[in-house]
Amino acid sequence: MKKQILITLTILFSTSFAFAQNTIVFEKLYYTNDYPGVSCARCVTQCNDGGYLLGGYATFGAWYDQKMLLLKVDSLGNEEWRKHYGEIPSSYNMIWDLQQLQNGNIICCGSGSFIDGSSNDLKPRNSIIICVDSVGNMLWYNEANLGQKEEFNNLVINDNKVICSGWAKNPPTKDYAKPILGICNTNGEELNSRTLDIDNTENDMFVRSICNLSYSKNAIVGDYGSKSFLCTINNQGDTIQTKIIGNDSPSQQTLYDITFIDGEIICCGLINDNIIDNAHNAYFAKYDNSLNIISDFWYPFENEEEIMFAKKVVAEANGDFIVAGVIGTPDRNWETWIKKHNSNNEILWEKCIGYETGSDEIQHLIKTADGGYAILVFFNNYDGPSAISLIKIDKNGNGNYSSPVLTISNSLNYVNVYPNPASNNCYIEFSDNLASEYIEIYSLTGVLVLSYKIENKKQMLNTSQLKSGLYIITDEKRSFTKKLIINN
Repeated sequence: MKKQILITLTILFSTSFAFAQNTIVFEKLYYTNDYPGVSCARCVTQCNDGGYLLGGYATFGAWYDQKMLLLKVDSLGNEEWRKHYGEIPSSYNMIWDLQQLQNGNIICCGSGSFIDGSSNDLKPRNSIIICVDSVGNMLWYNEANLGQKEEFNNLVINDNKVICSGWAKNPPTKDYAKPILGICNTNGEELNSRTLDIDNTENDMFVRSICNLSYSKNAIVGDYGSKSFLCTINNQGDTIQTKIIGNDSPSQQTLYDITFIDGEIICCGLINDNIIDNAHNAYFAKYDNSLNIISDFWYPFENEEEIMFAKKVVAEANGDFIVAGVIGTPDRNWETWIKKHNSNNEILWEKCIGYETGSDEIQHLIKTADGGYAILVFFNNYDGPSAISLIKIDKNGNGNYSSPVLTISNSLNYVNVYPNPASNNCYIEFSDNLASEYIEIYSLTGVLVLSYKIENKKQMLNTSQLKSGLYIITDEKRSFTKKLIINN
């Protein structure tokens, strides 16, 4: 009997090990049912059966014939069914985020309308929360009216509460866009739609992402003007704490996504010391539960375009995390990149994902049950109809995708700055092919504070007159950017 049990356990272990070693990878394109319509998915989640749900929109020839799209595929990416929701004519029907409950029901949030009316009148752009069963049949919906233009673009489930965040605006007035919340039970009852309590009299304020911090506590990130905001709320939508991030123009700091793991809030986005130059570094930062900054990291430019955005961040239980975004290219607009970091912010691996033609812009990224990742991309095909792209990769970023973008352009220059942090002086060392005349040091507000003529491949910079803080070192051609920390 013991021998039989041992054999059975050995077979089970071997089977589990084999399954774990054979992570599913695939690359699939999904088009609209009616050409020349366009399909675009904004969000993806893994289902209870191992498949995937994709939410977004589909147009059917005309911009005002747009409906919410819910697309179900199996674990290999094969389409099982698709459903459309919302009244037309409309150009706003959209699913922005979704989650599946344990009972199989699917909660979605977005924008659009279910209001009946004349077929000649465009339907309102309201904030929407909908619930459908496991095969897409409508169970209930809540439609909030908090402005002339509005949307719920992210949701979390916390203590059986559906908490949606977004923004609302009234264009005919001079009111700025305001952050909004929609909170209801998972059965759709007791809807509470409201404006998030954050003081702002300067710019449109857009909520970009929300995540759970703990039981009954959540964090929201967004941006307004050249700055961003990070705040915590309870499950009733009351603001607990708010932090403003960034400096006044011409600098820019925009945060697009947020996650939480092991006591650390991780945000990602873009940062730019001078908007006029139109050069954007991808960026992430870590904060503690009290919204105090722990660390931050700027990604160096990876090609001559000098435009990189970080759009998605996903944390893992061991403290590792994925940052993903887009990089500008001279011939295909956007391409998608992914970088995995350990808990010390060191890069473990990095990949570029896309097709040989067209633009590939990441929309969403999730960790999957087999340890890999599913990446949702909008494929803007220059040679044919645009489509939804779902790419499944393994835990090391490997899969059946092409990598059309060089990771590092050979024309970029090697630059080293040390010591860093520095006090009275530091050294800057260049590669032989640096074709620049001046080194420039800027404050984070974009003010030029020091300039040096380049005389040697290795040159000392006198920084004794600089106040303690963070600065940007570059050249007059912006062929590189480096952070410099001064401790004086």
